[in-house]
Amino acid sequence: MSIPKQPFRFFSDELISDYRKYCIASGCWTDARESRLKTFDHYCRNNWPEESDLKQEMINDYCGENGSAAVQTVRNRAIYVNHFLRFMSKRGVSHLQTAEVPKEVESTYIPHAFTEEELHLFFQACEHVVPDGYFKLNPVHARNLKMTIPVIFRLLYSTGMRTIEARLLKTEDVNLETGVISIRKSKGHGQHYVVMHDSMLELMQIYNTSIAELYTNRQYFFPGKEEKPNSNRWLEKYFKRAWYSFSNKKAVPYEFRHNYAIVNINSWIGTGFETYDKLYYLSKSMGHCDVESTKRYYSLTPAIADILDECDTGDDLIPEVKYEESQ
Repeated sequence: MSIPKQPFRFFSDELISDYRKYCIASGCWTDARESRLKTFDHYCRNNWPEESDLKQEMINDYCGENGSAAVQTVRNRAIYVNHFLRFMSKRGVSHLQTAEVPKEVESTYIPHAFTEEELHLFFQACEHVVPDGYFKLNPVHARNLKMTIPVIFRLLYSTGMRTIEARLLKTEDVNLETGVISIRKSKGHGQHYVVMHDSMLELMQIYNTSIAELYTNRQYFFPGKEEKPNSNRWLEKYFKRAWYSFSNKKAVPYEFRHNYAIVNINSWIGTGFETYDKLYYLSKSMGHCDVESTKRYYSLTPAIADILDECDTGDDLIPEVKYEESQ
């Protein structure tokens, strides 16, 4: 569904501006929020062309209560719309009820397990990714792309950061002396820290020096078009361009995060009861709100039987956990 360029019909410019400021102050603003609201507004325009005020029926219909949308689509719509409705309610602008958010359907998808050869070929391909569109026509951005692609994917691979954390990473949050990256806000959780390996730190230092020649006062560590952060679509496009240059297997950038967790867990064989301490530190590094979210990676780890035998903690260590995470 295309997003209209004309102003909102059901929300004033002042209200949208206040909401943007509110989200920025809360550390949860992304362009996706405004885009979702525009899509919602456009949906209401098309289906209730004679209406000028938001009605409960519109909310319920858009958020899937008519049964025509997939569960994940309903969840995404309801989460964004409900956040905005609560904002309006707190300010007395509207007292419409929020939509019901359906339970997340447990995914049966198993992330791709990278081999050493695949990783070697992928990072080799990253060095030769060819820019297109805006980046191809602009020499500065073409050079930016050539420098950024090899570094941002190596950062994802070596730290287990979420893709959104890497894309929105600001220069002020990267300490190029200590190698510590501060993630101030992600997925609604609080601040956490990521420590880079010495080799990754050296690469980031080299990149920073080079990119600073193109953008002297950049805000984002990996600047994109007009020095704004790169989009998730941009990241996925160039990941696929490098990946499918040598492989026909399905893989996505976010699987570097899964790989990071699994490689760490596999390295714990023989540590006995120290495993839980390591799990705790891994959970903090990955920005999980609790250890339970990290435990789900055990189901993806080939060495799980050996870890279980040595820890001797049975089901207490590995409860049923849902497949969660978002980009």
